[in-house]
Amino acid sequence: MPFDSRIEIRDATLDDAPALAALSAQLGYATEPDRLRQRLADLLQHHEPVWLAEYHSQTVGYLSGQRYVTLYLAAGLNITALVVDANHQQLGIGRRLLDHAADYARSHQLAFLRANSGANREQAHHFYRRVGFQHEK
Repeated sequence: MPFDSRIEIRDATLDDAPALAALSAQLGYATEPDRLRQRLADLLQHHEPVWLAEYHSQTVGYLSGQRYVTLYLAAGLNITALVVDANHQQLGIGRRLLDHAADYARSHQLAFLRANSGANREQAHHFYRRVGFQHEK
């Protein structure tokens, strides 16, 4: 898919809480913007990445992650949430968020990206396989 310059990825800020809450609701995790703002503040304080995707200056997606550290593997980046607004899917937004996460992982010496997705999220599984993730469990 060609690069679409109308898709911009940026770090989330506390002011983004209402947009993040609306997108989280699309994942099935409805939450009040104030509660989400508190959680976001905690993530940012601990230097955990949260990125927003904007399309025509409208927030249309986000990806959050955290370091994944085990005794048996080099550290990686665990994707804790990835959502693209239902009206903006198939535009390359999810892929751009993942590319941004991969760049972040490389620059922070994280060896891989990891994602968990519920068994009922077949569309998400298809997306992850299409962009190169391997199904392990």
